[in-house]
Amino acid sequence: MSGDLEIHKGDPAPEEDAGSVTDAGLTVVVTAMSLSARARAELGSRLGPGHVVRDIRDAGNTADIVLAPAASPQTLSGLRAMFPGATVLVGELSDEDFGVHHPGPIGRMLEGGADGYFVMPGLEVAAAVTRDVAAGRRPLAITGSMGARPAALPGPTAASTVHLLCGLNGAGKTTHARRLEAELPAVRFTLDE
Repeated sequence: MSGDLEIHKGDPAPEEDAGSVTDAGLTVVVTAMSLSARARAELGSRLGPGHVVRDIRDAGNTADIVLAPAASPQTLSGLRAMFPGATVLVGELSDEDFGVHHPGPIGRMLEGGADGYFVMPGLEVAAAVTRDVAAGRRPLAITGSMGARPAALPGPTAASTVHLLCGLNGAGKTTHARRLEAELPAVRFTLDE
């Protein structure tokens, strides 16, 4: 689990933080990502009164909320086992002022030119979001920038095509996708890179 979370790279929590605050009436937020003591203190300040922010190494098994970076399902399951009553929130966090950089696949897709990202729990939602985008409306379920597309890509047209590649490991999916990306005005999304 520690390979995914890299929990040993941040500054340890100051000694006075552990045990100096009683949890009664406070929301305990545990950071399962590498954050300096300064970044944790700033997060606590921004959360306001009624919250205490602790590093995962100093939290024991007490947490109301666990903030975690993008991680494997096994790692998230491990966090749930460590903090059974907690809400686990996964996010991509970057803050230059505090030296925090926890990228993930969604941010990489958006930086690569995607106009947005949304979770589609069914075809009804996929159709509604797609209709909204086609009509020039920003759907509420979308995350990210709906700004200008990269200059090399044309806007959506009635003839737009999605190429979905799937197959066994080593079958050549990535090679084929790279070829399509080079030959067509296309964006390639992959979780492997």
